Amino acid sequence: MPRRNTVFRGLSRPAEWGGLPVIYLLVILGMTMLSFFMFGIAPAIIAGFVFYTGLRLFYEWEPAFFRVLSVTLSKTPRTKNRQHHGGDYYNA
Repeated sequence: MPRRNTVFRGLSRPAEWGGLPVIYLLVILGMTMLSFFMFGIAPAIIAGFVFYTGLRLFYEWEPAFFRVLSVTLSKTPRTKNRQHHGGDYYNA
């Protein structure tokens, strides 16, 4: 019953700004700052626009991507033969 309440839904959703969750905006900020330090102001503005547009379209396709990625990386154990294969190799 509380999940139908609009106040509960409004308070339990992630913080958004500009149509994207804050974690997505932090990724955009980091990538834009990296391109600013490497190439200058004009490519950084273009890169920020490209990153924002790309993540905005990606967010419409899969809203919980970073949550799924963080849970997967924290819960999936590393394999013992990691050095042999050059990475984690899972065999069914």
